[in-house]
Amino acid sequence: MILDQPYTQISSEGDLYIDIRNRLDVYLKYTSWDNGLKVYRRHNGNWEPEDRDPDLPLISEAHINSPNLPVYHFIRQIPENVRLQMLSFNYLQTTMLQMAAGSKKALDLLYDIPVLLWLVAEKYHSGEWSFEKCDIVLGKKRKSILKELLDTGTKADIKFLKKIKLMHGEQDEIKVITEAIREGNQGGRLKHWALIPVQIIALLQRFPNLSEAVFLRVLSEKMYDRIADGIADSYRICKLWDDIYQMGSVLNIDNLSAILNQAKDVDALQKIHDRWMERLHRKETIISSGKAFRPPPIPGDNNIYPIQTFDDLLAEGKLMHHCVGGYVNKINGGDSYLYRVLSPQRATLEIIGQGRQARIGEFRRLYNQSPSNNTYLTVMNWLENFKKNLTC
Repeated sequence: MILDQPYTQISSEGDLYIDIRNRLDVYLKYTSWDNGLKVYRRHNGNWEPEDRDPDLPLISEAHINSPNLPVYHFIRQIPENVRLQMLSFNYLQTTMLQMAAGSKKALDLLYDIPVLLWLVAEKYHSGEWSFEKCDIVLGKKRKSILKELLDTGTKADIKFLKKIKLMHGEQDEIKVITEAIREGNQGGRLKHWALIPVQIIALLQRFPNLSEAVFLRVLSEKMYDRIADGIADSYRICKLWDDIYQMGSVLNIDNLSAILNQAKDVDALQKIHDRWMERLHRKETIISSGKAFRPPPIPGDNNIYPIQTFDDLLAEGKLMHHCVGGYVNKINGGDSYLYRVLSPQRATLEIIGQGRQARIGEFRRLYNQSPSNNTYLTVMNWLENFKKNLTC
């Protein structure tokens, strides 16, 4: 929110007044930097201390570059280095400024590892720590501060925090950072990065195998308003990488990660995907291990192969993008059996019943598409030949 002139004024004492009662029923007073940047709220005709962060960032690009605004002149009293650091933070900006204004320890931490001070500010904002408790903790070593905050704190974690590049310093970003520290190993995954965009940290929490992927560098240069926007925009390429990785594992591809990590964009990954998908579609069995099903009611041939283990059934569903995993109980109960059809088209086939009562049930290609007439006739001929042999 831009604090326009109609909403703000500076008193002769140097206090900033923000009056947005016509919008939010809020009337605030900020004391100067030298007086600790304390905030008061007007209530029943009196100025009462406001303990919670007002969530109205004073320091922003819009305010810094607008000399016609009262807030511009108010924040000019704040040291320039502080203003530059605080440009990265929207959420809890006022709390961080108050800490820095009232404590040299907080000010030093703001200059050194501003994200760590942000985490302390959130601890105060949540009500878990008092200002006095925050001040005591701020006097400790960096690792010890982090240990107090998250019950973990290593030298690698501190290096990781120093490298983080925020989007806008919003609440969803602090949640990503907190989760990353608690999970551990984020700093190790990205130790070669000079700066680590927070949206990349969020992506790796969903797709941990991607830490060495070349295309992450491209994604890191994009700008987004929210973490969710960055994930949504990058989801396709990350999901494609993950799918190909699983496919390569099944195919026992050597140097799998190294191959995928060199792909620079979606097109490069798609070519690998299509090439390996073709190889995988030619396999009569994807995964031979796992719990075995009962013997198939009809033997396979050169084009049609029974899926004989639970793991292979799950692999078929993942490969073909349909829900065959739900057929386990039907297979174990003797009601149906599933087959992998390789030609004329790649498909998954359900045979219902046994012996002369056997018939075609669900018969689907990739993404639940229907097979061609030629493919259907091929399967029908296979089934009818089996029944004829039973008669003989």
